[in-house]
Amino acid sequence: LEFRRVLFRSEGWGELRWRWQSADLAPHRRNFPVPEWRGEPIAGKTVLVHAEQGFGDTIQFCRFVRDVAARGARVILEVQPPLLGLMQGLEGAAQVIARGAPLPPFDTHALLMDLPGCLGVDPLTMPQQPHYLTADPGRIAAWSERLAPGATKRVGIAWAGRAVHRYNQRRSVPFADLLPLFAVPGVEFVALQPDAVVPGAKPS
Repeated sequence: LEFRRVLFRSEGWGELRWRWQSADLAPHRRNFPVPEWRGEPIAGKTVLVHAEQGFGDTIQFCRFVRDVAARGARVILEVQPPLLGLMQGLEGAAQVIARGAPLPPFDTHALLMDLPGCLGVDPLTMPQQPHYLTADPGRIAAWSERLAPGATKRVGIAWAGRAVHRYNQRRSVPFADLLPLFAVPGVEFVALQPDAVVPGAKPS
């Protein structure tokens, strides 16, 4: 077990930094006039944690912001503009700003996807949070009215990524491939695919 813990930490999160050697990501590496945080003591300092890749990566890795704050740091979280509202209530983030907005002063910075390595996360210390993001109460109320009670179970479904992504075909499925799912009794499916036109669907 101890060997597995060391392997997970040093070879897993450490090797993740090789992503910046790729031709796709290297041109987008940002430079700041302050040092990059790599896990050293950070109490009393302000750290800018900035998202770097897709929406899914940001949603997955933002859970570690709380652990950075628990070390005594003040965390400024910079995310993609469409995720700004979702991240506003994230525990541990003293301030959430949209990418492209003016940056407040900070002492050090860290890439969001490097946080597990900086924190020394392994299988035994992986945060076990039942949920770490919460929806805006106003939006919950609005959608509760639009999605009136009906089926026993309601399932939201999306089948494609953003059309502008160069690898979108590799991570998307044709809508027709999902049709057998809709025969499941007692389930109401809600299309979460932006700008999708679903034959026979009720507009919401």
